[in-house]
Amino acid sequence: MISHHSRLLSYPQLRTPRFTLARKAAQSVLAELGNPEPPIPFELYFQKKKWRVFFEELHGPDGYMMKHVNSRGKTNFVIYVATDVDDSTYNEETIRRRQYFTMAHELGHILLHGRFLLNSEEHMMRIPDQTAAIMEVEAHWFASRLLMPNYVFKSIIDLIPEQLAEKCGVNLTPAHKRLKTLDKNLRKSLVRSARLDKWPKCDSDIPGFPKEKR
Repeated sequence: MISHHSRLLSYPQLRTPRFTLARKAAQSVLAELGNPEPPIPFELYFQKKKWRVFFEELHGPDGYMMKHVNSRGKTNFVIYVATDVDDSTYNEETIRRRQYFTMAHELGHILLHGRFLLNSEEHMMRIPDQTAAIMEVEAHWFASRLLMPNYVFKSIIDLIPEQLAEKCGVNLTPAHKRLKTLDKNLRKSLVRSARLDKWPKCDSDIPGFPKEKR
């Protein structure tokens, strides 16, 4: 989420989400980290950039980013992540994973949209709703590709949402969404590697199994 205490310098006229740009931005971060195994320790990227993350009660949003420009023109970003998740069905691990995804989402806003924002502390203007909605989609796409990149899919069991969520340290919802948009060629490759094409088509083809009456 982009802070409402922000103003656009010259925001892009977005009509559709820039999925390719978001994917390439995620790949760039992963490459800089050395394409680590999941869960992706992207917090190291924040440390390298000297961007700070604060965990606070935000009374609504899961998180937001703010841009600060000092008197010498130096730019810095800060991310705020909510600690007041108001849902009794969430346990401690679920909340931690949600915060983890939120941080990745806000990193997406910084890399994809940060240059369009003026100093958040000096200007207050809402981003146009249509533009903000597209930016949210782009940030989600970035976070998904950062936390669950193609190279973590190594066997067919990674196509199971619960397995993917556990492997990558995310909750089930983003794991489900990632699998729905997984590259078709990658999915086919994983299926072929499991030799599913050699399995019996149905139980009736297994020797000794009673034949089904037609």
